[in-house]
Amino acid sequence: MLPKEFQRKPVPKVSTLPYILLVVLFALIDITLGYLVYNSYLDQDGVYQADYVESTPDTSLTRISSSDLPQTSPSATFLEIEKIQTLADAFMQARLNRNLDQVEPYVTQDFLDKYSQSAFAGSSSPSLEDYEVVDIKYIRGNTYRILVQTNWLLNGDEAGSQDWTLIATKTKEGYRINDYSGE
Repeated sequence: MLPKEFQRKPVPKVSTLPYILLVVLFALIDITLGYLVYNSYLDQDGVYQADYVESTPDTSLTRISSSDLPQTSPSATFLEIEKIQTLADAFMQARLNRNLDQVEPYVTQDFLDKYSQSAFAGSSSPSLEDYEVVDIKYIRGNTYRILVQTNWLLNGDEAGSQDWTLIATKTKEGYRINDYSGE
């Protein structure tokens, strides 16, 4: 027999339950913080959060101020800008023709719900002569602001120019014009 000091003493069993609970608690805290940070990101840089107030076509876009927003998309590519340019050209050609049916493939359902043929066509005098896409700026959340300079005719004579703002938003089908206004 071995003397008492050399005999193995039984090791008390350590419960792993407190460690498992601690790991689960840390995981829940991490998931909760991640969710809160993600929602904060969406509120600031994701989707544009607007105050919902009743608006008319003339005033609906005046609430957007891009002076404090990033001017280029972090992921904007030349191809994406080209798509938006092509979209703006197609929209403006339909506007030149004063034809809401022609513009349907290039606009969102919200746009179609907001404008009737007569509201989209506008008055026949002065008439829209031509346009030039002046600037395309990233706003946020897959949304771009397109500045278009329009030239007008009144009785065959130049009647001046006006800047229009188009808002292009990415949908399942690609970029579509969501709204526009004259400034």
